[in-house]
Order: sequence, then structure tokens, then C-alpha cells
Amino acid sequence: MNQPACSVNPQRGTLMSLRKPSGLLLALLPNLLFSLIYLGSNWVPAHDTFFHLFSGFHYLRHLLTSGELPFWSPYIDFGRPAHLYLLNSLHPSLSALLPLAMGLGIQDVKTLFFISLLINEVIFVFGLYLLGTRLYQSRAAVLFVCFSLGGTLLWYRQIYYSFHIFYSLPLVFWLIIRGLDTQKHALIAAGFFLLSVTGLVGLPPYNLIVTGSLAALLIPLWIWSGQAKLKWVWEPGWLFYLLPAFCTSLILSYFLKSGLSLSSPGRDAAGRVSLDTFLTWAMPPAAEAYKGALWGEGAYPDFGLYAGLLALPFALLGLARLKRAQGPWFFFFGLLLLFSAGAQSFLAPIIYYLPPFYIFRHLGHLLPLARIFLLLIAGFGFDRFVMSLKHPNNRLLRGERLYLLVLPALYSLGAMILHWPGQSEMRLHHTLSLVLLVAGVLLLALARRRSAVWLLLLLVVVDVNSYRADRYLDKSGLLQPEGQGSFLATPLPFVPFRVSDPFLNQGFAEFAKKRAVFTQEQYQMCLKTGQSGCLRDTHPVHGVLYRGTEQWLGADVCTSLFRTDLAPPLIERLRRTWGLEEGYFDPLQRPAIQAALGCNQPKLHLFGPPGALEAENSAVALAQPGEPFFAEPADLVDAGLQPGSVTQFPLEGQIEVTHFSPNQVGIQVVTYQPAWLYYADTWDPNWQATLNQKSVPILRVNLAFKAIALPAGISQIALTYRPPYLATLFWMIAGLSFTLVWATLFGVGWVIFRERQDA
Repeated sequence: MNQPACSVNPQRGTLMSLRKPSGLLLALLPNLLFSLIYLGSNWVPAHDTFFHLFSGFHYLRHLLTSGELPFWSPYIDFGRPAHLYLLNSLHPSLSALLPLAMGLGIQDVKTLFFISLLINEVIFVFGLYLLGTRLYQSRAAVLFVCFSLGGTLLWYRQIYYSFHIFYSLPLVFWLIIRGLDTQKHALIAAGFFLLSVTGLVGLPPYNLIVTGSLAALLIPLWIWSGQAKLKWVWEPGWLFYLLPAFCTSLILSYFLKSGLSLSSPGRDAAGRVSLDTFLTWAMPPAAEAYKGALWGEGAYPDFGLYAGLLALPFALLGLARLKRAQGPWFFFFGLLLLFSAGAQSFLAPIIYYLPPFYIFRHLGHLLPLARIFLLLIAGFGFDRFVMSLKHPNNRLLRGERLYLLVLPALYSLGAMILHWPGQSEMRLHHTLSLVLLVAGVLLLALARRRSAVWLLLLLVVVDVNSYRADRYLDKSGLLQPEGQGSFLATPLPFVPFRVSDPFLNQGFAEFAKKRAVFTQEQYQMCLKTGQSGCLRDTHPVHGVLYRGTEQWLGADVCTSLFRTDLAPPLIERLRRTWGLEEGYFDPLQRPAIQAALGCNQPKLHLFGPPGALEAENSAVALAQPGEPFFAEPADLVDAGLQPGSVTQFPLEGQIEVTHFSPNQVGIQVVTYQPAWLYYADTWDPNWQATLNQKSVPILRVNLAFKAIALPAGISQIALTYRPPYLATLFWMIAGLSFTLVWATLFGVGWVIFRERQDA
């Protein structure tokens, strides 16, 4: 019988079947136990995940307290639409928890966030387990792969990998391979549909890259499965691929358009990256990347490539006698290695010229996929090793053959010891790993084969999880006990003015003591000298001043210290026009600039009508005499108003904010003559205003901010943000996420139940 390449002999070996208890439960156990440590600690993540935890808190605090999604971020970049961050922060597993959180009244956002990421890991291990049962004969090999890959720390720094490009991928592979083996179109369509839906919340180019990567795997898989199988795929089943492909393309177009509208570093106006940027941006040299996979360190630690001490020896063993079932995985692993080598590879420059790839800046983001395939190949080696234990005379058990296991592992361990000389936690990890490795070899020599396999599996668990614990439990990432309550959902407060110095916020100052590398004095020196580069001197691992921290602490700052490249177009135009530095700060401290930005002054002002005389030394006078306060008079002309030739002056009056939320602001104003209410919050066409319950236009003034014309007397103003279709789109995605995530978790429970029944 011609056996397809994507499965193995269903008659498994019984020596290491490990059916009591459930194999899936064993595979999940290390992650579940590890979670008891970090879910109960006062630990916070790093880098992009650090930002998304805090920005996610901004969104969730409003949702959990009001039942309404926040579509506007008032404390980022002087106010900006939330859709660019909303779907990244509320990723599928977190979206799936929202109905339960709202129904049960859960208010602890940090715990909710961590549980959602644990769900990602459960789904990841579940997919690996199902995939392993299709690829390996021994249950021990399945556990080896699950233990090795389950110890990932990807989301610790890079939540952009959360689910859509990494955690759901093994399950996608299994669905498609299972569909090919059983000739069930529904399973293949489900695989593509899962990839489509879970891919909605990442950076737009990722979806195209992952789809292309999946095709690169499936093409040899289909070919090596036989021509008859390939013919079956294309004859009756093409309609099943059309619907998910159409849905993916339709929704991707929305996110791709949003992504390309950003002024990101390394991109041109059309959103394309240069070839040099494509090959080098945030990308370690190939040797550094591969070194990271062996002993956990590299020039770019975002992705946690460490594969474990046993990955290399068993990968070599798996390649020693290549079988047809290993072909697609080995082919794709080699493809990823060549691609991720960047400028040192002949392949990466060629692929750059394919249309989806010239918008892809982070080439290094493909490295974790290479880690998956490295350990899948190592799983074939471990499977071969375990099955050989049934035959005492097998050549693998001869002493001269044990170097395949011992020497590469000792090499990796020695390199790690040299690389981590000063950390007591890692020294303990090295010592324990060495003891387990030597004990495993001795047990093999003494023919205690079952015990040796269990000991090697224990070595994998200790190895990858102690490395992960060293990263997760970094003391610089711990919050003080009093900071734990800061993650409880409360209504978003109105901050009346922005501060030019975030250290003036007590919470920020306390938090920065642990996570920033410069003091308040150094920060002030940056502001005075105008050297924006020194403001980027944040911690290379944590980056404390990443956006989101301020709104978590209830602060609104005039500067953006880390990623001004993602500014809204109007704010970036304002920065260039007014000559502001990259972090939006003004070293000259011009009073008019400070007033316009709402820095150290109220964000809500009353100003007189056009034609008023310029006040000498007015607080709103610009550096150039006679320049009008409203920098674009044409905006006022379009609204039916005549701009003045001189600066407008501030008026006396009373302003009270009666209601504040991300989507709605209620203001009561008392003024003694006609005036403009100026609000230093970014203008957006989706904002609507009513004055005494009548619709009025919102003027765009000072290039980027809001103003409303008021009559004399008492005025009740209501500002409402209504983005078209965004709420419908989000709840549609949340509904799909809820269905997929909970259906998958039901599948986890069902497999465990069936395995217990079979036992």
C-alpha cells in the first residue's frame, strides 16, 4: 500500500506508549505548572507585549466598566484612533474571554491578560500533540516535541506572534494533513479558515508571509503524497478553498490599508521597505540567530529561539536516515534557514521582489517558525531513538554511537556556561541539566531504557522551563505589591493637561526606577538640549517608556519617547510644520506651542473670535510676530468663518467636563461673548459634536486639533466618536474568536477524556 508522506504507520510501538495518564494531559502539565508561578507573581512582560498589556488595560478598563468598546485613545499621541491597537491588544484568546469576564464581573485585567496567553500555549501544545500523533510512532516522541516547543517565551516580548503566526500553526498543519489523509475537504477548509481568522490581529504583512510559508510546505507535501492525492485536491474541492481565501483577502485589505498608512521606519511613502532594510532591520546575522537556537542568546532576543540541549543531537539523528515522511519538514526548515539568513543568503534578496514581501520589515520574525521545524525534525530522531530501544542489538545503543546524543548536548551546555557566567539562576540550570544528561547516559549504558527515556523527557522539561523562568522572573520586571491594584478596571479619568515631564507623575517615577536606564535629570537634559536620540536610550530589554505606560498610570504626556514613527499623519505634519523634535517636544519651550499642545496648561481653552488685536507677550503668541494662532486659516474659511490676521487671545469663562470616556466627552461652558472652545485632542472626521443638542461642525485648527464655535451664555457640548463599521467588525471577529477558541479548548478536553477512556 502506498502510504502518504504526511502520516506514519498507525501501529505504534507499545514500549513507550505512555497512555496512563492521558498523553495530552502530560504534554500540557509543564505549562500548567509553570503558569501557577507567573500568574500568581507580580511580574510584567517586556517590549511589544509590555506595551500591549498596558494599552490592552486601557481598552479593557472601559469595556469592563461600561460595556462599550473604546475606539479612541486619548492619551497616545495627543489622541488617536484605537483600531490600530485595539485588535492587536484584544487578540483571539483574550476576545474569547471577554463575554465570561463581563458576565462574571472580572476586574483584574492583568490576570485576564495572562490567562488568555496561557490559552494560546494550551492551543499550541494541543496542535503539536495532534500533529505529533500523525508524524511519530512513539508517544514519547510526541511528548518530546510538546515539552520542547511548549516552553516558548515568544509572547514574553513579542505578542505579535500571539496566536496568528505561531500558536495556531501546528493545529492548522494537522487539520490540512488530516484532511489530505482522509480526503475530507471540510478539514482542509477548516485549516485555512483557522489561519484566516486568527491572522486578523497581527501586522498585515504577517498574514501574507504565513500564507506563503504554508504554501511552501504544502506543495512538496502534496507532491510527495502521490499524484493521485494531488489530483483529488484540485478536482472537487476548490470551492471549499474559495470562501476562506475570499474572506481573508477581503479583511486583509482593510488591515493592509491601515498598516501601509503608517509612517514606519524603514518604509517609503507607499509603505514599501528598501532591500537593505528588508535584509537587515532588527535582524541578527545568521550565525547569531542559529546560536540563539542552540543556547538561547543572540543579538535580537525578541523571539526566544532556544530549542533545548537535546534539539541538535536528535535533529542530527533524525537526518541520519531521512524518510519520506520527513521530507516536507526538512525542506521547509532549510527554506526558512536560507530565508532568515538575510543578506548572507542568496534566497532572501530574490524573495524580496515578490509583491507581498516588499512590505515586510522584520525578516527575523520568521526565525521562530524555523525553531518549530527544527524540533519537529528532532522529534523524528527521538522517535527513532525510542523505537530502537525495542531491539537490544540496535546500532544506536552501541557505545560508539552515543556521541550523537552526548557530544552536541555537551557542546551546547558548555557554550551556555561560558555565555552566562554571572547569573546564579542559569548556573543552577546548567548544573541540573548536566546531572540529568549524565544520568540519562548512564541509564542507557545500564540498559534501563524506559527510565532513560523518562529522564531525558525530564531533562527537556527542566531545560526549557528553567531558561524560560530565568527570563520571565527577571527581577527588573517585578512590580511592587502596591502596584498590583493598578490593573483593576476603573473608569478612565479625564486628565486636564499634559505634562512635559512624565517623571512628574508619581506612579511613572516609581515604575521607571525599575524599568528605565535614565533618571529624571537625564531626561530633563534631553529636553533642554533637543537631542531626541538620547530619549531613545531606554532599556534594551524592557523599554519602559513604551507607549501605554502613561495611560495605565493615568498620565498624559507631551512627548512620545520610543515610537514616534507610528504617529497619525496629522500629528506628524504638525511636528514638521512647527519644527518639533522627534519626540514631539520643543527645546525652545515656545509658549504658543505649549498652549496648543496642552502641555502644562489646560487642554481645553476659550479663545476670542477672529479679528481681535494681538496681545503683547500673549501666552499664545508664536515665535514669528503676526503669525495667526490657527495655523491653517483655510480650515476656518471652509467652515464659513473669516480668519483673523493676528493672533487670537484667550477669553475668560468657565469650562467643566461633565462626562469623559474614550468615545464621548461632555463639556459645559459659560462664556460672556462668542468664542471658540479649543480642545487639544487630535481632529478626526469620525468625531461628531452637538451644541445644546444641535449638530455643529468640529473645526480643525492648529493643523491637527479640535475647535467649536460657541455663542455667549451657557453651552452644553457633547463630543462623540463614531467610527463606521468598526464595532460591527470587532464583534464579528470576537464572535469568531470565541467560537474557534472555545471549540478548540473543548477539543482538548475531548481528547483527554477519550485517552482516559481508552486507557
